[in-house]
This record gives sequence, structure tokens and C-alpha cells, in this order.
Amino acid sequence: MYIDAGTGSMMLQILAAGFFTTLLFFKNICAHFKRKPGSRKE
Repeated sequence: MYIDAGTGSMMLQILAAGFFTTLLFFKNICAHFKRKPGSRKE
């Protein structure tokens, strides 16, 4: 199976973006649940 350089690079960027997006999403969710109930960031 041959994947040319342009397609391979695009697939690598899509995978990296998906990985980091998922990582930041779960980091924000965890931070939300660790926050104290009385404190609000404004």
C-alpha cells in the first residue's frame, strides 16, 4: 500500500490534532470536577 507524502502528512496532522483536542477536552472536564463548589472564576 502506497501513501504519498501529501496524504501521509495530512493524515498525521489529523491524528495529532484529534489526540491533542481529546487530551485538552478531558483535562478541562477533570479541572471542572476538581473545582470547589463555592469558587467561581469570573
